[in-house]
Amino acid sequence: MELPLQLAKKLAPLLRTQRAEVGLAFHHLTTRQSWAHNDRCFPLSDLLRLLIAMAAYQTAERGNLPLAKAITIASSPLTVRELIRRTLAGNDQQAKSLLLEQIGYRALNLALEYWGLTYTRVPRRIAGKTVPITTPSEMVILLSKLLEPSGLQTRHAHELLSFLRLEPCPAYLQKLASAWDPACIVASTPGIHHLAYLVAGKASLVLVILTAGEITSATMAKIAQSILDYYADIEQNLDRIQAVLATEKLRHAPDQRLVAWEVTPTWEAGKIALQGFTSVAGWQDIFHRCQSGCAVTVVDQVRSWHAEPNWAIVSPALTHLRKGPSHAAELVSQLTMGSILDVLDTGAEWWFVRAHDGTLAWVRSSHLRLASSGEAEHWCNRDQLLVLPPLVTLPCGNAGTITLSAGSRLWYLATDKENLVSCTPDQAEVRLPASSCRLVAGSQHQTTAWSSARELIDLALRFLGIPYLWGGASGWGIDCSGLTQLVFALIGIRLPRDSDQQLALAREHCYLSALSELLPADLVFFPGHVGIYLGNGAFLHASAANGYVTINTLTTGTPGYSPGLAERLIGGGRLLELAQEALL
Repeated sequence: MELPLQLAKKLAPLLRTQRAEVGLAFHHLTTRQSWAHNDRCFPLSDLLRLLIAMAAYQTAERGNLPLAKAITIASSPLTVRELIRRTLAGNDQQAKSLLLEQIGYRALNLALEYWGLTYTRVPRRIAGKTVPITTPSEMVILLSKLLEPSGLQTRHAHELLSFLRLEPCPAYLQKLASAWDPACIVASTPGIHHLAYLVAGKASLVLVILTAGEITSATMAKIAQSILDYYADIEQNLDRIQAVLATEKLRHAPDQRLVAWEVTPTWEAGKIALQGFTSVAGWQDIFHRCQSGCAVTVVDQVRSWHAEPNWAIVSPALTHLRKGPSHAAELVSQLTMGSILDVLDTGAEWWFVRAHDGTLAWVRSSHLRLASSGEAEHWCNRDQLLVLPPLVTLPCGNAGTITLSAGSRLWYLATDKENLVSCTPDQAEVRLPASSCRLVAGSQHQTTAWSSARELIDLALRFLGIPYLWGGASGWGIDCSGLTQLVFALIGIRLPRDSDQQLALAREHCYLSALSELLPADLVFFPGHVGIYLGNGAFLHASAANGYVTINTLTTGTPGYSPGLAERLIGGGRLLELAQEALL
C-alpha cells in the first residue's frame, strides 16, 4: 500500500500495530451522518457510484468525454455533468448505468489503478451475488487522494466528496482542524484513534475513525461527541491563553517599536503551541501563566530575545533599518557608519537588531560586522571623530574616496596639519578637515560643550534642501523626526526616533504650550510632525509636502507662512538643556 508521505506519517503508528484488522468509518461532526463498516468490505452502492463518478471526471479531463455532452433519459436530455451529479446523489440508478456505459469497465479499472487502488476492482456477479473487493486501507488511500490537490481538478475532487454529504462545520473546528496536518488523539474509547480533516475549500470536517475492533453506531456517536467536547475545551483554553497574552502585551510591550512581541497560540498535533518571538525579559513567567489551569498540554516555541545580545558595528556608510526582513518592507530608520547595534537574532540575509535609541528593526547582515562585547567596548572607548556636514566626500585609503553622512563615527588616529586622520570599522584610513568633524573623547564618553542654541541652529541650517525620505535619518534623505534626532545627536543629546516619542520626552522635561514661550533651538510639535524653532515664528523641518528640508513660519503675513501647521500647533519642548552624553 502506498500512501502520500504526509498522511503515511500520521497513519503509520496505527497501521503498524493494527495491520489489516483496522476498521474504518467516516462521520460528519455537524450532521452526525455516518458511513461506517466493521469488516473489510464496503457497500457497492456507495463505493461504485463514487468510483464511476471519479472515472468519468478523469476521462473528461483527458478529453475523451465532454462534460457538456447531452444524453437522453426518458426523453429528457441531460449533460454528462448532470449524470455525474445524479450518480453521486445516489437516487438515480438509470443515471449511474448510463454514465458507466459512457466510460466502460476498462476505463473504470484504469482509473482505479491510476488512483492507487490496486486491490479494488469492479465486482462481478458470483452465484447471483455481487461481491465488492476492497479494504479499509484502500479506502484510506481513496480519501487521501480526494483530500489532496492531485489527480483531478480541485472543483471535481470537491464534487466527488459530496457523497459524504459535507456541510459547514462549527467555527471552532474550522480554526482547530488543519487541512493537511490532521490532529490525532486517543478518544475516550480504548483502542480507538481518529483523524480530523478539513476539506480544502469546503470549510467542512470529515472524521475518520480507525479502530482495531468493530464500530457500532452507538460507539461512533459516543466518539464523535467526545471529540466535539474535546475540541470545544481546546477553544476555551485558546481563548483564555489569548486573553492572558493580550494583557501581558499591553503591560510589557505597549510600543512595539521598542519591544518585540509577536506571540500567537495555535492548535498543533494535539497540543497548544505558543509560537513567534518576543524581547520581553520575563517571558518564562508569562508562559507559566498561560500554562496555569490549562486542561491540555501547552508548549513553548517562542524565540526569546531578552538574553545577552551580540554586538555589531555598522561598516558601510549607511544601512537601512526595515520593519520586516525584506527590501520591500517599510523603512523604519537609518544608521550611519560606526553605529553600534544589539543583534537579537541572526539569519542568512537579515538580522533583527536594536538600535542605540531602542528602535527594533531588520538589517541586512552584510552591512554589519559582529563584535564581541570586548571589541564593542574597545570601539566605543577610543577617541572618535563625529562627522558634522549632511554629506562630505573624503579621500579614503590609497586611492579613491568615500562619502559619509552626518552622524558617522570613525576612529581618531592622529592630526596631520589641517586634517584629522581616522579609520573606518574596516580599517580604511580617512582624512577629515577639522571643520567637518568634532572630536569625541572616548576615555570620558563626554562631548565637548557645543550646547548653545546658536551652535545647534547652525548645524541644523546645513540640512536645508536635503531631500525628504520617510524613515530617513541621514544626509541622503531625512524625515522630520530623523532631522531633529540627528541634529541633536551632533551635540551629544539623545532623542528618541519618532515625533510622538520626542513629544513625550518634552512633556517629561520642559513642555511649552504657547508659541510665545518658544526660544530658538526648541522643538516645535504638530500632530505626527516636529521641527526646530529658529525664532520669530520660523522653524526648520523636513517637509513631506515640499519634498525637502525647508523653513516655514507660524506668523500670519510673513514669508513661508503655513496656515495648516499654524492651526495644528501642539506646543514645544526645550531639550537643549538635557544632560549631554556620548553617542554609542
